[in-house]
Amino acid sequence: MLCMSGALTSILGRVSRLTDRRSEAATRAVLKNLTDVREFTGLSQLPPLREGDFEAARAGLSGRLIVDGIEWPIAAMTPWDDVDLPPSLDAALHGFEWLRDFAALGTRSARMRALAWVLGWLDRYAEGSGPGWSVLTTSRRVENLMCALSFLEPALNDATGERLTAALPRQIAYLAAAWSGEAITHHRLRALSGIVLAAGSLEGFVDVEREHLVLLERQLSETVLPHGALPVRSPEAVLEVLEDLIRVRDVLQVAARPQASTILAAIEALAITLRATQLSDGTLARFHGGGAGGAGRVDRVLAQARVRRRPPEEPHMGFVRLQSGRTVAVIDCARPPGGGEAISGHASTLSFELSSGRQRLIVNCGPGATFGAEWARSPRTTAAHNTLALDKTSSSKLSPKVRDDRSAMLVSRPSMVTVSQARDETGMWLQSRHDGYLADYGLIHERRFFLGAMGEHIHGEDVLLAPDVKGERRFQSRIKGSEKLGVALALHFHAHPDVVMQLDLATQLVLMRLPNGETWVFRQSGGQTELETSAYLERGEAEPLRTRQIVVRARALTHEATFNWSFVRADPGSARRPARA
Repeated sequence: MLCMSGALTSILGRVSRLTDRRSEAATRAVLKNLTDVREFTGLSQLPPLREGDFEAARAGLSGRLIVDGIEWPIAAMTPWDDVDLPPSLDAALHGFEWLRDFAALGTRSARMRALAWVLGWLDRYAEGSGPGWSVLTTSRRVENLMCALSFLEPALNDATGERLTAALPRQIAYLAAAWSGEAITHHRLRALSGIVLAAGSLEGFVDVEREHLVLLERQLSETVLPHGALPVRSPEAVLEVLEDLIRVRDVLQVAARPQASTILAAIEALAITLRATQLSDGTLARFHGGGAGGAGRVDRVLAQARVRRRPPEEPHMGFVRLQSGRTVAVIDCARPPGGGEAISGHASTLSFELSSGRQRLIVNCGPGATFGAEWARSPRTTAAHNTLALDKTSSSKLSPKVRDDRSAMLVSRPSMVTVSQARDETGMWLQSRHDGYLADYGLIHERRFFLGAMGEHIHGEDVLLAPDVKGERRFQSRIKGSEKLGVALALHFHAHPDVVMQLDLATQLVLMRLPNGETWVFRQSGGQTELETSAYLERGEAEPLRTRQIVVRARALTHEATFNWSFVRADPGSARRPARA
């Protein structure tokens, strides 16, 4: 994964700043034209989404910003004067995620520092400037501010109190005007949830709450129900939307308002999908820009959903979950997201993540956009996932580099992805194929995956084949002039950073040792095994973590090629705690 050159970074930086200025102008225009900004006469306290972090609050008092586990020094005791913050902090910073940390600490100094940061934001950005005016970030800011109002109240005088009470309705009105222009479906859902939560807590905003509750139900009916799938196909996005809907359900219940059946149905459907994409350590499989979510958070949200139904053995949101014993595999068996959601889609078709007990074993590289433009593109390629890549190309293609690669779209995807499943006394079987390489190479990629009944061995077979004479001719045309070289093939398996790997060159076996002492053995036939560097990307980490990957390399000289591979637990009698169902 290579960083961009200084010249290219400079050019993209100028383009990015121009785009940001245009976005700010559009935001200012919306704010200027708001007509439905009303005052509220009282409010009920909105419960916080999550508990705050005492240590993060203490760090804020000493001149260090800690948001989502990332620490950054701040000048002059305010984060708003530092223009060089990493992009991973922007959304959380402008979404006031730090407010719950100060509120959790609860001291007078924490209260005064929190108020100073809030007022500092209003001084600089309240008229529509800065990076904090996406509908999602605005929604989070309104919610966090409303959750912390009782904490801030003792420090407010008449002037500061009026500023805060004027800012809330204005930002709610902005959300009401801007949410429908958001291209990404789950961001629209989260913004609507935020409007319902905020309006439902302000006296005099009942009509706003009812109107947007109807809009939220309509959006859920159109995009989520009945299958609990989001177009973005990110398990972490399911977690976030589910978390918001649970809060809406609970706030409506506390206010003794009628429960919306559509929201209750969506909670059940999304909870089933979330459980279907959960690995055995409690985290989520990381696909299409989504992170692991955190085991504690995922478990808490599933408990709050109060849904007891277990996911049936069928694809959920395009993912198949295979579980035997302590071993869980989640496999991507559908097309990557298209439309507006293609902005976060990955070329991950037929990739999988694998866990054993409380340890993740095989993982995708993960979401890279939060680490800057140089990390935004490569983790979205097929080579950053646990599947087969041809000639360093991807099964879905990204648009050329424009602005920064956080805005690159998938411009082509497989047109066909099929999947079939079976189970018998020996284990669970999966067969899936896609045509992402058909247009360029005339080849279909088929993956066969078997998980043994005790979860102690996984066998896979990756096959490339031309489906017809037309495909054979296309492949021959592709290698014309280099028939002796053919097409380069690379089968990737990225290990979690906690896994220690050792390659035996003589036998081509790879020993994989887990922190709990468990050992797995990888073997293959069909190519040459190598260990190469890789990166593990996860929100909450200050920087990408270095890890390693198994790469099996070969060359296809004809229109047929096959890899056989396996992961086998070398100590099958150890640590037999069951995996999560």
